Amino acid sequence: MNNDNSNWRRIQQQLTAPAVTPIAQNRRRGVLWKRILTIIGILLVITAIAGVALYLSANSRTFAPYAQNQGRTRIDFFSDGQLTAAWFNDQFGALKYKDLLSIDIGTLQATLLKNPIILEATIERHFPRTLSIIVRERLPIGRVKLKQGGTTKVYYIARDGLLFTSDMYRPPATLPWISGLNIREVNGGLPPVDGAGTLADILEGFKEKFPDWYVQLSQIDLSEWIFPVTEQTSVCLKTRKSTRLRFGPDNIPSQLTRLQATIAELQQEKQELAGKLIDLDYPDRVAISGGISEKGGRKK
Repeated sequence: MNNDNSNWRRIQQQLTAPAVTPIAQNRRRGVLWKRILTIIGILLVITAIAGVALYLSANSRTFAPYAQNQGRTRIDFFSDGQLTAAWFNDQFGALKYKDLLSIDIGTLQATLLKNPIILEATIERHFPRTLSIIVRERLPIGRVKLKQGGTTKVYYIARDGLLFTSDMYRPPATLPWISGLNIREVNGGLPPVDGAGTLADILEGFKEKFPDWYVQLSQIDLSEWIFPVTEQTSVCLKTRKSTRLRFGPDNIPSQLTRLQATIAELQQEKQELAGKLIDLDYPDRVAISGGISEKGGRKK
């Protein structure tokens, strides 16, 4: 056959678009989206890394202590009074960034004992990385206003007689005030109060046997708290109801026992205690008066 129209060369071809099946088109679209998402993901990761780097750079001082603390010393602090772990961290926070063996325990103990509130300080190493600090604080038996160096301050008297002042200490509302304390500076400081241990025994015994009366104490009169002990050595406790109790420095348990019996007898007789002076500073009796007590005849 010589029919030119039947020649395959003369068949028109569609050259404007490739002959691609729908399945192939979907595959190509999937590959394209994967590439786009991959590029977007890489850009997000780069942006996040840059953001973290800028944040750490701006807050390096905040995060530095946490980084330094790794592998350093752990501090365990305990006090039987008002001082807290937060206080210790404020004063000695740099210790936790040191190695346990590099901490000078002797120097730390001496520094702690310079604080007048602290009576005792025990420091121990507990390997591998713990430093234990246990402090015992002074518990004041009373407070007094004294003038030293031209300034009047509130001082606290501890059982060991030390007079100390501190802005950190917060006294309980029931801590009584002291009057009649005759004390003078020695070498620019205040000497310990004589007989403070005996005074503490009186107050602690009174608090144990008469807790309701103890919270009513308004004043401790030390105008006759004389040492070495004389016939006149005594302390007078005053309550808010104007009841006064005079104690001597000897046989304190006996005086407290006689006070118990005296109060029970007065209450049984329905006598008013307000305004009375109960003088226990006798070896075998109690003197009661509505005003000034006669001191003559008291024997130690």
